[in-house]
Amino acid sequence: RMTEVVQYNFSRPLPLKQQAYTIIKAIPSYLLTFVPVVQWLPKYERTRLLGDVVAGITIGFMIIPQGMSYAKLATLPPEMGLYSSFIGVMLYWVFATSRDISIGPVAVMSMVLGQILTDLEPTTTHSPEEIASAVAIMAGVITFVLGLCKLGFLLDFISGPAIAGFMSGSAVTIMISQLLGMLGIREVNTNQPSYMIVRETISRLHLTSVPDAYVGLACLIFLFSIKYASSKIAESWPKISFIMATSRSIIVIIVTTAIAYIICHGDSSLSPIQLNGKVPPGIKGFGAPTLDAALIKEIAPYSIAVVLVLVLEHIAIAKSFARTGDYSVS
Repeated sequence: RMTEVVQYNFSRPLPLKQQAYTIIKAIPSYLLTFVPVVQWLPKYERTRLLGDVVAGITIGFMIIPQGMSYAKLATLPPEMGLYSSFIGVMLYWVFATSRDISIGPVAVMSMVLGQILTDLEPTTTHSPEEIASAVAIMAGVITFVLGLCKLGFLLDFISGPAIAGFMSGSAVTIMISQLLGMLGIREVNTNQPSYMIVRETISRLHLTSVPDAYVGLACLIFLFSIKYASSKIAESWPKISFIMATSRSIIVIIVTTAIAYIICHGDSSLSPIQLNGKVPPGIKGFGAPTLDAALIKEIAPYSIAVVLVLVLEHIAIAKSFARTGDYSVS
């Protein structure tokens, strides 16, 4: 009987008016899939509020030095990292299905962008800021089209080992590139291959800045010590363990910033440790980005690679947290 019904339905399609009505009726449900907040916000558990507030404060503190350092990693002015930090966290919660991650500058994408700027520098007539803005727009358009066409299912064909390998390789690359900064070794191109960075680091160890190395190692020891201590008391005092684990980065930022300010008395040129220097106050340079045909032609070969890096990193982290928290992401 079921076979007969199926054959009957296929042999006699619905009238055009009824098909149009069915499609129009499905449009609101389709559009709502792009704003998951309308589904999860009414079911939000108030018991999670304290943890979310602490996480938000932590991200707010972390995103300032993190954004500036990632901008420098991409060979851009530090303020560019700040400008690109707050837009993502302001909008992502509306469109996201992952409750544990935020959108903003990341190390791997900063390194890729830095490589793009290095490659285009000899031939382009555009500034690094214009190129970076154009790359962001191009990647955003491609990602938007992929989402609009519901092509996210293609990511399900990416194997777990491939994602794990990508993240592990990214972590090693980031660690190598940041080693120079921690040791205070300057004037080394961190956008070159990792083995060349290691070679130059070893060859310039005699140029290590002792104050920078002391600060870097002290921060690392503190961070790992607090992480170890919080894991040991997680079963006995889970709330204290959570606060320790989430606030350790804030403590490092506040303490090191205060020490640097006291040492140099507000003048970064007097500091024995490497500082970002003066960052322009306020929000400047906002406006319509430059996006002409010549610039699009220059960045087009890099667009697919940029999108793949962005999506892979995002999906890998989101799925990792989803497995830990026992929920699903789309």
